[in-house]
Amino acid sequence: MHVQTGLEVMALPPGASTLTACCLGFDPAAFNAGMFDRAGIECPPRIARSVRKRQAEYFHGRLAAREAMSALGRPRAAVGSAGNGAPLWPTGMIGSISHNDRLAVAAVATTEGGLRGLGIDIERVIGADQHESMLSLVVNRHEHALLLKLDAGRSLPFSAGLTLAFSAKESFYKAVSAVAGRVLEFDAIQLTAIAGDGAGGQIHFQTVEAISDEWFPGRRGQAGYMALPNGDLLTSFAW
Repeated sequence: MHVQTGLEVMALPPGASTLTACCLGFDPAAFNAGMFDRAGIECPPRIARSVRKRQAEYFHGRLAAREAMSALGRPRAAVGSAGNGAPLWPTGMIGSISHNDRLAVAAVATTEGGLRGLGIDIERVIGADQHESMLSLVVNRHEHALLLKLDAGRSLPFSAGLTLAFSAKESFYKAVSAVAGRVLEFDAIQLTAIAGDGAGGQIHFQTVEAISDEWFPGRRGQAGYMALPNGDLLTSFAW
């Protein structure tokens, strides 16, 4: 699995030989709606009615998905959009799209390797002014203690750890959304360890509630994470 930003290729945590990701930088101020037609990417009505920033995010997310499929040797097929905004992938493909206000990333995989789900998420590091609100939303007391311990040991700053907690859960929930069949809250899984540093590593977790037949309470898993050159954090999970 790799992320491609321009001509740079950076390693991501191991996934499968049939899994690839593409990351594209963009400037919303430089975007115009005509780019959809020039690139041959459909613009859904709800996106056409959105502000330019949202249009830029959607466009570059779909463009990244198309480039990632091409990197797998697959046709640059269109990635549709479900009623809830979730991507609709071509037959034989699974994938995930994420963005912030300057990067769009898409991970795709073929189903030939036996992968059932895939999730990816990219975030700017959470600022100190957001700690209180994010703590009450994202982590429980055990996870909070884990983040404090990592920060005290200087292996991972608290802001980065809190961002990773949020992002890893987002990646997991995207990856299991098809079998969960419902929106999952942040307490559906609990982080048990983060092995790595500010550059990258693995985030270990276990399910707390019954999500599906495959994801029963107590099942363990791990997501990968890495820091991009601009400081943004990216997490990924495949199963």
